[in-house]
Amino acid sequence: MKKAIFVFLILNTIFGVTHNVPADFSEIQLAIDNAVEGDTILVAPGEYYENLYIEINLVIRSTGEPEETIINGGGIDKVIDFHRPVDNTTEFSGFTITNGYVDPSIWQYSYTLIGAGIYCYKATPELSNLIITENVGRYGSALGYYSSFYYGNYANLKNVVISNNNNDFQRATVYMYNSKVNIINCTIVDNSVTSPLGGQIELNAASQAILVNTLVYGDMNGAEQQIVIQELNDPCELTIAHSNIEGGEAGVNTNDNGVLNWLDGNIDADPMLDDEYHLDPDSPCIDAATPYYEFSTFTLNMLPDEYDGPAPDMGAYEWSPVYGCTDPLAMNYNPEATDDDGSCESGSLGDVNNDGTINVSDIVQTVDIILNEPGTPYQMWAADYNEDGLVNVSDIVQIVSVILDLPLAKKTIATASYQLVDNQLVIATNGAIAGLQMKTDGDYQITTNYLPAGWEFHNNGETILAFNLGGDLLHSGTVLAYTGTMNISNMIISDQAGNNILNMAITPNQFVMHPTYPNPFNPVTNLNYDLPEDCYLTIKVYNMQGQMVEELVSNQTPAGNYKITWNADNQPSGMYFVQMTTETAIQTQKIILLK
Repeated sequence: MKKAIFVFLILNTIFGVTHNVPADFSEIQLAIDNAVEGDTILVAPGEYYENLYIEINLVIRSTGEPEETIINGGGIDKVIDFHRPVDNTTEFSGFTITNGYVDPSIWQYSYTLIGAGIYCYKATPELSNLIITENVGRYGSALGYYSSFYYGNYANLKNVVISNNNNDFQRATVYMYNSKVNIINCTIVDNSVTSPLGGQIELNAASQAILVNTLVYGDMNGAEQQIVIQELNDPCELTIAHSNIEGGEAGVNTNDNGVLNWLDGNIDADPMLDDEYHLDPDSPCIDAATPYYEFSTFTLNMLPDEYDGPAPDMGAYEWSPVYGCTDPLAMNYNPEATDDDGSCESGSLGDVNNDGTINVSDIVQTVDIILNEPGTPYQMWAADYNEDGLVNVSDIVQIVSVILDLPLAKKTIATASYQLVDNQLVIATNGAIAGLQMKTDGDYQITTNYLPAGWEFHNNGETILAFNLGGDLLHSGTVLAYTGTMNISNMIISDQAGNNILNMAITPNQFVMHPTYPNPFNPVTNLNYDLPEDCYLTIKVYNMQGQMVEELVSNQTPAGNYKITWNADNQPSGMYFVQMTTETAIQTQKIILLK
């Protein structure tokens, strides 16, 4: 909300008595019933399930923020009902008003159907710093004024967010009948008004409204204009200045029954609001309002401490810059900062956890980035030790070299290859390996790894990561053994220098159709197969009667490892046979579809 400083004077004098809820009274209505004209009621944060009736002039304020102090109407009646002789000496501030209900399906007009959130009957309370949301009604689901000019006073609505209220059978979120209302720095958005004749604001029966520094925006699920003057009853007058109205001047429909004073500073632009209706840093509403405005008998005069920047913002919430480091690669990067304050501190490659030293904790965090999820921009930068734009095992190898203060190594690997043979991973290389990383899939379990002492081994089912942490280097031979079906789609091998990365595709040494998985299945199963040489390949599915039900592959296929998926959603339950055929080999396996 706009900056507001309230000085609460608790005086048992002629200036009124202060009542505290729930300290003095358990309910707000009990405090109201025991108060006299001019008293103050202070309400502590919490949710109060009440329907309030107020007919004397009081000051009623929350001691917390509107989000913290909620008055819930329970979905049974209006939440707040102000009745004459309440006038501008009444202040009502700092609450969320929600779950008010006035039956919207009642078609006959009655002043008792006005205002589900807040209703002002011949009353002009000062309403400020409020959130009015999720109320259901007919004439003013959020707020309704009826004959509020009864005593010759304008009602004032300031710094109020009105959102997500529902008018499924009628016309208006804020409704005025024979009333005069000043709407200042309010946000009126995303309210449901399904009648094409309605709007988020409606004036009727000689009503007058002045909108300054206000947002009226958002899809209403049916209404064709944001603000409307009803064509029945006496003409109305609407004045708008320094406000953001969706549709601009065309977003107001006077129905030729009144005057629209479309004055200075109005815009029609996406206000760029977040989920809580605060302005985005790039919003066109920032610094677009006015601190001073005069029109007829209306005067707005905001003090400098009521807003940030050279001018106020449109809407209920003043956007304030957050100062801090805005460089995502700095050690003290603040993702909430909007304005850089010059405090950014550069970090060091390898110091992933930003503690000022490079040690095993940085390796642990780099492993977590590779196996689990990316880190912050700084962590990703610091973990990419070789600055190739990727975080992988070669970066770990180089960080280990820094920690162990190893001499700078030269390139030692020129060639490398690997094969999956008899459920073992076998690597052949012409040099010494300091780390390896594999992308895998399939239904497999690692039973043994044959890594030298001093190696770290990690496997999350999708990535296998192994690296030397001060032990012996790895040479050609068997690296690990497994059960089930393992497929390797990518492998990275790094030597001691960490700058020799090989991305290799495995070349199988035999024609293999691996067991489908899952099996039995419903309705999708996966089939992996290896081709040791280029060939013309067909893969077909047959039912128990020997009829081909689907052809999965039929083309010239290069040597390599492959994976395909069969979706049997259109086939009945039963036993099927998958047959893979080349010029030199045929393999068949049985699969079972269970639905």
